[in-house]
Amino acid sequence: MSINKVKAVGYPLAAMFDANDQKSFRMLILWLEENILHTYEPEKRTELKNIDSPSWDIAFKNYCVSCSSPIKTTEAIDQLEWLLGVAIRLTYNKEKNKFDSETKKTLEVSADVPMIIPSDNPIDNLDVNSSDFKEGIEKLADLLKISKHPDHKITLEAIHKFIITRLNEEAIKNPDHKITLEAIHKFIITRLNEEAIKNP
Repeated sequence: MSINKVKAVGYPLAAMFDANDQKSFRMLILWLEENILHTYEPEKRTELKNIDSPSWDIAFKNYCVSCSSPIKTTEAIDQLEWLLGVAIRLTYNKEKNKFDSETKKTLEVSADVPMIIPSDNPIDNLDVNSSDFKEGIEKLADLLKISKHPDHKITLEAIHKFIITRLNEEAIKNPDHKITLEAIHKFIITRLNEEAIKNP
């Protein structure tokens, strides 16, 4: 379970939360209900408030049904994950403008400051969008007789795939081995699907 969700809802005891500790788990459920979810009227929360009760687990199952939880497993942790997701969504919707403006500010700041990490490795310092780099990719594609894609990064990926499949030790020992048409089609379809997802 991700502790980040617990922190995201603003749970004051997030640093000490232990999903495997029964009391810690029950306290979080009660806090979510009282502070964010509000599924029950305050007077109906009595069974959830009694975190030491042997019947708390039954009360929790009934609570999950009242919340219309779609989770079918009997694992309480799965229910908690779902409840945290609902709580995060409710918190976001309640303060959407605040979160959106903060995100916008963060993106503006990060766009203004170039990410420069000093490195001794020359590959780390390559500018993959420079004209020299693009030219080098085109020359390498010509040398290896690989078709060029309009996006030079995809051409580079094809070059990489060619090198690891055709220029490895095994391929050099057995030069008559051919790449199957099926493998080529699979690669093309994968790339087209990835592009369709990136650019709907």
